[in-house]
Amino acid sequence: MGSPRPALAAIVVVIAVLVSGCSGAPSASTAPTAATPSRSPAPTPSPEPPTPAPTDIGPHLSLVGLGDSVPGGLKCNDPCQSYVLSFGDLAAVALGEVVVTTNLATNDNLASSKLLARIRGEEPYQTAIAGADIVTLQVGWNDWQGPCNFGNRASCLPLGIGRVRPNVEAILDEIATLRAGEATAIRVVTYYNGYLGNDQTPAIWQFAGAPSDIEAFDREFRAALADFNAMLCDVAVAHGALCVEVGPAFNGKRLDEPAAPGLINSDGIHGLRAGQALIATILDGAGYAPLQ
Repeated sequence: MGSPRPALAAIVVVIAVLVSGCSGAPSASTAPTAATPSRSPAPTPSPEPPTPAPTDIGPHLSLVGLGDSVPGGLKCNDPCQSYVLSFGDLAAVALGEVVVTTNLATNDNLASSKLLARIRGEEPYQTAIAGADIVTLQVGWNDWQGPCNFGNRASCLPLGIGRVRPNVEAILDEIATLRAGEATAIRVVTYYNGYLGNDQTPAIWQFAGAPSDIEAFDREFRAALADFNAMLCDVAVAHGALCVEVGPAFNGKRLDEPAAPGLINSDGIHGLRAGQALIATILDGAGYAPLQ
């Protein structure tokens, strides 16, 4: 942020809701493996409802994280915490107030349609959002590229944008309704490219890995991801939210560089400890309007 940090020591109360599982996007273990990952995950149950925030901490701000297994912190190396929780730490310092952070991001193949259903139908989500001064939202990856493969990517990836857009629009509408006009710092987070320069990409996307195929995939996926992220930003701006683009910090200004070692798991999706911390720093740098 442009203004100096307040000297007040702030307290952060953290409530984490993380569900075991894997994302709906192609996944591999942290260590390289020869096994071909499945791109069609089995259905998984809804997560346990979030733990209610403590009521005896006095005046405070509330931060709620929504989304899939990227903000859920899946496959992050220890010691680690999701960027949502780290952002809560940074927000407390920046705003000079107690911040209660509730991470509702889940590691259960979450699609944007499923998150929308939870917000519309599950009281714990509605209560948390209704009291949230700050909301982070990162969702859509699973239902955008999860159903796609190397052979159908040219048609599948553009179709995925059309599936995700109305759900993200509706999620932001629901957040606005639940907040009922209260000042809210809503941050829609885009996605980085963990497939670029990743030697596991051919196995994840199930192609032989000839140099010409890798070059074509890299070029086409970069373009498709740029379109997907642009959609997320368009929707965010149209709904009065701030789009927080993380791609340049991971992939360079032209989005054509592999992420630095240690930022992303070899599955090409999930942030490691340093990657989670980097996203939290980017969110902090975007400021806290309209709260500040």
